[in-house]
Parts: sequence; structure tokens; C-alpha cells
Amino acid sequence: MDETHIEVMGMRLSGRMGMAAGLDRYGEIAHRAGRLGLAFVETGTVTPRPEPGRNRGIDVLVASLLRRGWHRPHLRVQRCRLGISIARNSSTPLAEAARDYAFCLHKGWPFADYFTLNLGSVLIAARETPHILPVLLAKVKEAQLRLAARTGRQVPIAVKAVLHEDTMEELARLVGHLAALEFEGLLAATPDPEPGETTVRPGVLIGELARLKSARMAILSVGGIRSADEACARIEAGASLLQMHRGLIDIGPGLAWSIRCQLAERTGRSFARPLSGGWAKG
Repeated sequence: MDETHIEVMGMRLSGRMGMAAGLDRYGEIAHRAGRLGLAFVETGTVTPRPEPGRNRGIDVLVASLLRRGWHRPHLRVQRCRLGISIARNSSTPLAEAARDYAFCLHKGWPFADYFTLNLGSVLIAARETPHILPVLLAKVKEAQLRLAARTGRQVPIAVKAVLHEDTMEELARLVGHLAALEFEGLLAATPDPEPGETTVRPGVLIGELARLKSARMAILSVGGIRSADEACARIEAGASLLQMHRGLIDIGPGLAWSIRCQLAERTGRSFARPLSGGWAKG
């Protein structure tokens, strides 16, 4: 677990710890997140059009990123990596969901170091109509490849899935589709249990996914990371990158630095300071 510069999904990062989507939906603090010990920040989740009570749409995110210079390569070098989580609008029919994802890819391409595909209800619908999922994923991959060819810039995509012991068979099918289409990553979310509910340890589920996944596909783990012990358990189980959400809220912004320092002590290796520059691609 070398916490020096690491290579994941074609990106070179200064560490494994990042901020999950939801805390900085519109990229308002991402340009300073490196000071918190974070190697990347995931913005969003955003949709093509505003959703009342949920999000103001990707145009608001783009305007925020423009104001903060995320489209300028010389500034990007000095900052942590930026992810954009995207979803379809609730009013968009499932058969047309790929259009929404492609729209968000196009809008966010100049700014994102990676995208996360938040499938949401698509995964639920796929239980009844299994053909929806592979068709959707193939169209999204086609849109990604077109943008890469047009711009000469590679931007990886991770696909979000919620881990639960009762859905491992569905997740195995999803992983199979992602591997076949050569998606770069899987964001494995482990929700906090409800009061009185018992769940399998996240590391067990991530370990199972690590055995199922393609060797070329990274696993990003989010949910319940509040200590160096939990961070190490996720990495040892097969996670490449870690995202924090509730821990940053409950414990505070010093959590990322604390975990990075403890990981460095356990491995006996130094880690790269944020804002060091010289490693950003694209």
C-alpha cells in the first residue's frame, strides 16, 4: 500500500483518499481539497436538466468549474483530481437514458479527470428487462470513445453499484458487462446499515468483487470509512481508491490527513504532498 503517487484508471494520483459525491456537488471547494489531504474530489451527482429539490443540473456545475479555472491545464496540474458523477433525469424514459449520460459526458469532458455513472433505477429496471443494461452501457462507452477521438483526451468512467450480499448475482452480471465493454472502474458503495440491521463487512463484499472483476478494472470503495483500519481493510480486500462522505461530516476535514499519515506509518513509506504538481494528465 504505497501512498506515494499511484496509477489508477490511467490517472496518476497523489494518494488513495478522495471525497465522495454529494459533499461538493457543484465544485465549490474542489480546487482547495488537496489541502485537506484528498487526492481527488467527486462532484455531483448532476443531471442534464435541473431536478426540483435534488440538483440544479450540470450547467450549474460547469459554470462553477469555469469560474475556478478547471478548464486551464496549468491550474489543473496544481490541484487534486476531479470526478463528475452523472445520472439521467427522472423524467427521461429508460430507453433514452443513454442520451442523458452522453449529454453530461459532453458537457463535463473539458473538466473531468474521470466520470462516475450513477445508474440508480436503471439497475432495478434491469431485473425485469435484462437487455436494458448492456445496451445502455454500450451506448455510453460509444459516447466516451467518440469524445476521446475528437478531443485527443482520455477520461475514464467508473460505474456505481450498491453492494449487498443479496445482490451479488446481479453485481456479477454488471461486472461482466463492464469488463466486456472495457469500462475503467467500478464504484462499490456500501450503505450504512439501518438500526438493528446486520450486514456483511464491506471488505468481504469488495473482496468478492475483486475476484469477479477484470484485472484492468479498478474498484473505488465508498461508505463507512472512518479510520485507517477501515481504509486498510478496503485496500487489502481489493479497492484501488477510497471515497469518504459521512466520516468527513462527523469527524471533520482532518480525517483524510489522519488516515494518510497512518497509512504511511504502517507501510514505512512517505506519501506525496498535495499540490505538488507535475503529475496531471490531459
